[in-house]
Amino acid sequence: MSEMDEDAVLSDVEGEEETYQEGGGEDEKVDNNAVACFIEQPFAHLTYLQWLSVAVNRLTGLDGLVGPALESLNLSGNSIERVNGLQSGCFANLVTLELRGNRLDTTDGINLPNLQRLYLAQNSIKRLEGLGRLERLTTLHLRDNQLDTLDGLSSNMKCLQYLNVRGNVIIEENALQCLGLVSKTLRALVISENPLVETTDYRLSVLMLLPYLERLDKDPVSPEERADAQERIKVKLNFNSFCDM
Repeated sequence: MSEMDEDAVLSDVEGEEETYQEGGGEDEKVDNNAVACFIEQPFAHLTYLQWLSVAVNRLTGLDGLVGPALESLNLSGNSIERVNGLQSGCFANLVTLELRGNRLDTTDGINLPNLQRLYLAQNSIKRLEGLGRLERLTTLHLRDNQLDTLDGLSSNMKCLQYLNVRGNVIIEENALQCLGLVSKTLRALVISENPLVETTDYRLSVLMLLPYLERLDKDPVSPEERADAQERIKVKLNFNSFCDM
C-alpha cells in the first residue's frame, strides 16, 4: 500500500478526512465562489494545468471542462448529479478525483483508466456501476452514502488496495460477496457504521472473502482471526463436498 493510501486509512480511523496534494506544475484554486458551469471559464481549458480545485461552488455538471494535463481534480461540495463528461480522452493524466458532498446516486460515468484515487463520500450513491473501467484504481472512498450492497465491484479493478464504505446501509452478509472479486489486492477495508456490523460476526465473514486483508476498520487483522477464517473455509468446502456426493 502506498504512503498516501496508508495516510488515508489512518485519517479515517481517527475520524478525520484529509486531502493530500503533491506540488509541481500549474495549480488553480477556485474554491468557495459562485461558479455554476465550466463553459467560458478561463481556467477550464488551460493546457498545462495539473491541479484544479473548484470545491464548494454551484456546479451541476462538467460540460466545458477539458484537462489534458490535469493530475488532480477537486469538485467536492457542489451539486453534481452526473459525471458523464469524465472521459479518458479529455483527462488522460488524471490520477486523483474528488467528488465528496455532491448529489451522485451512482458511480457510473467515470471512464478514466489511469485514475488511482477516487473520493465519493457524502453523496447519495445507491449503485456501484462502471467501476470495471477503473483498472488502476488503488483507493475508493464511498463513506456516508446509501449502498446496501457491494455488487458492482469488478475483477477488472486489479490494483484496488483501500476501500471505505463506512456509514452506508449494508445489512446482509450476502451483500459483501463481490469483495471476493478484489480479494487479491485489497489490503484495507472500512465497513463500520453499517447495520451489518451490529448484528453479525462480520470480521470473520469478511476475512473468508478477503484472505490477504491487513486491516479491517480500526484494527489490524490478527493471525488468530486469519487462521479462524481459513478453518471456516475448510469446513464449508468439506460440507459442500459432502452435499454433492
